[in-house]
Amino acid sequence: MMKRCCAKREGLKLFDGSKMPSVVKMIERGEKQVSNMRLIQADLHEFEVDYDGDTFVVNLETKTCGCYRWTLMGIPCWHALACIAQRRLNYEDFVHPAYHVKTYAATYAPHFFPMIGEKQWDKSTLPQPLPPPFRVMPGRPSQKKRKKEFGE
Repeated sequence: MMKRCCAKREGLKLFDGSKMPSVVKMIERGEKQVSNMRLIQADLHEFEVDYDGDTFVVNLETKTCGCYRWTLMGIPCWHALACIAQRRLNYEDFVHPAYHVKTYAATYAPHFFPMIGEKQWDKSTLPQPLPPPFRVMPGRPSQKKRKKEFGE
């Protein structure tokens, strides 16, 4: 665990921006699909998006889309990105805080203290613990019994 957290903290130094690089890649891939969509603005925050023969309702205020991908992942789906682009808003404002670099850094911020080896532990005068008693579990007995050979 100590190695993993240390490696994550070191890798964190390579990140640029306020969002995780994987999220930025997903957003960039989605921005290429925006030109293929037809948008109808129903309200200031609500849109109807036609894409690939299907219609989705996107609400920028509640951060929801009819495809439910935005709700499940916390990253704007392609339909939402089209609406964000039309309103000329920043997509970073619509990404869930779990994908912020600050949140990632806070996850791996606690330091773990090293532990001494088992040979250096204090010896106890108490008896060694015993395994729990064996008991036959309830249920039907197994039918896969070994066939006895002749003469057994």
